Amino acid sequence: MFRCRVCLTRLSIRHNSFLIEITQSLPEFIRVVYYYFAKGYEPELAHREMTENVEDGCGAKLTVSGVYALYV
Repeated sequence: MFRCRVCLTRLSIRHNSFLIEITQSLPEFIRVVYYYFAKGYEPELAHREMTENVEDGCGAKLTVSGVYALYV
């Protein structure tokens, strides 16, 4: 959350940005961006990497189409 120092309104980081259209959570978005830019993974490999540890609580519950949507 962001709070304006002048009017003291609270806004989300998604407000007035391209993130408003993203349905995934911000941590999932950041992980996909990491796999795309830092590691250079293809969408299938990023999906496999993110969903392999779901049972442990470390993974994300994303679909392949969700990862493709974030890659676009």
